[in-house]
Amino acid sequence: MLEKAKLIEILPNKSNHEFLTESLNNDISSGKHIFLFIFMDGCEPCNQTKPQWKNIKKHFKHHDNSDIVVASINQLLFKKLNKSGSEPMGYPCLRYIKHPNTEEYEDSEISDKDRSTESFIEWIKSKTGDNNVKIKRIMGGKMGGKMMGGRKTKHNKNKKGGKWSLKYKRSINCRHPKGFSQKQHCKYGRKPKTLRRK
Repeated sequence: MLEKAKLIEILPNKSNHEFLTESLNNDISSGKHIFLFIFMDGCEPCNQTKPQWKNIKKHFKHHDNSDIVVASINQLLFKKLNKSGSEPMGYPCLRYIKHPNTEEYEDSEISDKDRSTESFIEWIKSKTGDNNVKIKRIMGGKMGGKMMGGRKTKHNKNKKGGKWSLKYKRSINCRHPKGFSQKQHCKYGRKPKTLRRK
């Protein structure tokens, strides 16, 4: 019988974290394909990426390949890993390890690096050369300002202006501004009455 791909989560508050860390070290030394999600407690981007990373296991449910290990590890335990590259510069850190090489997710050659489950699966396929991993499209929901399921929302980066309506701006009394923002508006943002249209 073929072994299934390994999916593990290593947390410092779980009693088996030492065993799992040692097992992951053995997998790294044996030259398996390791896909590592390194997160930090209290990190909001990490918390947003975790559900997408955990969804990978749905794609590996019936996948027989014992050379692939998908793991998430708390940054406190990362120091106990051998041959896993340098300490991450920021979190979350998504890293591919195939002893002796390491590569960050952001440096990979896949086209869409939006930290969605689909992009993670694409990354795994690009590294392992395994086309048996099925990508199931997940429709609906938002992730990082992009619609999942193939569609992307467009953001106008050149848009000027912002929060205040024209009616509100005109209602500001620049002789007695209320608060810092209104003072800044009166000092820099308000056009003289002679230049304004009526």
